[in-house]
Amino acid sequence: MQNRCDPVTVNRSRPQKTTGEYCREGEEGDDCKPGDLPECCYVPLRVKGLVAEQALLSIHLSAFFMKINPAFAHQSRIFILIKDYGKGEAILMKTDRKVDLKALHTPLFWDEVWEQSKEQFTPTGKKTLPQTVDSWNKRAERFIEKTGGVEGNQRVRRVTQWLVEQGVCLTGSSIIDIGAGPGAFSVHFAREAKQVVSLEPTEIMAQYLKKEVESRKLNNIKVVRNTWEEVDIEKEGYRGSFDLVFASMSPGLNSLETIEKALACSRKYLFISKHAGKRHSDLLAELWSLLYGEPLPSWRNEAIYILNMLYNCNYELVFKVWDDRFEHELSIAETVENLLEELKIFGKEIPTNQDKIFQYIEAKASKGLVINRGVTRNAKILVKK
Repeated sequence: MQNRCDPVTVNRSRPQKTTGEYCREGEEGDDCKPGDLPECCYVPLRVKGLVAEQALLSIHLSAFFMKINPAFAHQSRIFILIKDYGKGEAILMKTDRKVDLKALHTPLFWDEVWEQSKEQFTPTGKKTLPQTVDSWNKRAERFIEKTGGVEGNQRVRRVTQWLVEQGVCLTGSSIIDIGAGPGAFSVHFAREAKQVVSLEPTEIMAQYLKKEVESRKLNNIKVVRNTWEEVDIEKEGYRGSFDLVFASMSPGLNSLETIEKALACSRKYLFISKHAGKRHSDLLAELWSLLYGEPLPSWRNEAIYILNMLYNCNYELVFKVWDDRFEHELSIAETVENLLEELKIFGKEIPTNQDKIFQYIEAKASKGLVINRGVTRNAKILVKK
C-alpha cells in the first residue's frame, strides 16, 4: 500500500527557533529546503512554556501556526505526527493536498492521522485482525507469566488506586474489560464489582482466565471470547450497560469507530491506557546495534491521537503520562528468551544462528545472572460522561 505522505524529518540539532520565526520560500536551512514546502517552519512542541506531556495539542497548534504566518492556514500542505511525545520530537508530513487547520479540532482528523501513523511507526507493519489475534496467541504464555508476577500485580493496584482517586466507584459496579488477557484486572475488579464481562479473543488467555474464575469461585465474571471490533453491542445488550468500560493496552481500541463503540457501552466512565512513545531496554538497544548496525527505533505513540479525539468530542477527561522503569536480574537463558521476544515485537525475524546473542549476554553476566534496565512510557485517559 502506497503511503499518502512522504516524511520530512525535522532536524533538532541546531538551536531551536523562537515562536514566530520561520523560513520563507527561498531560504535554506538544516530543516528547510526551497520548494520542499510552501512555507516551512521549525516546530518546537514546547510553545510558550507548554509542557508537552500535559498539552492538548489540538487547542494550540492552529493558533501557533497562524501566529508564525497568518497565511499559513491557506497555504499549508503539512501536518504533524508525534514521533516521541515525551522528548518533543516531531515529523512534518508533506501531503498532496491542503490541510485546513480547523480540522485539528475534529476527531476525524486525528483518526486519519492515527491510521497513517500505523504505516509509518509500527515496526511490524499494520496487521489484519486475525493476524493480531494469532500474534497474541503465540505470545500468550509469556504474557501470562509476566502479568501474573510482582510487577503485574503492582501495576493493577496502581491503576485501580488512580481510578478511585478520580472518583470511580468500583463497589457494586458493572464493568467490561476489553482485551482482558489472562484477567489480572478482571479478577481484581471482581472483588468489589457486581458484574465483570471479560472480553478476550485469544484462545490460550481466555482459557486461562476461565480456569482462574473457576478456581477462585468467582461467579460474577463472564468470559467472552471475541474481538472488540467484531462484538455486536446491540445483540449482546452492551449499549449503556456498564459503569466502567476498561481497556488497558487493548489492541481492540484502534480507531475512532472502536472508541465510539466503547463510549456507547459506558454509563459513566471509559478508561484507556496506551503506549506513549518510549520502549527501551539497555540490553536490547546494545544488541540491536550489534545485530543490525543501527540505533533501536522509536516505539509508537498512540496516546496523542486518542487524547485529541476525545478532547474534540467535548468529553470531560483526565490524562496522565508516566514512565514505567524496570530492573530485571535473570539467568542467561531467561535474558536471551526475553530479548528474542522483544525482537519479535519490534518486527524482526528471530536469527537462526543465535550464537552472537548468547555470546553478548554471557559477556554481560555475573555469577550466571544478567541485569537489564529499561523504561516504557505509557499514558492513561479517563473519560467522564
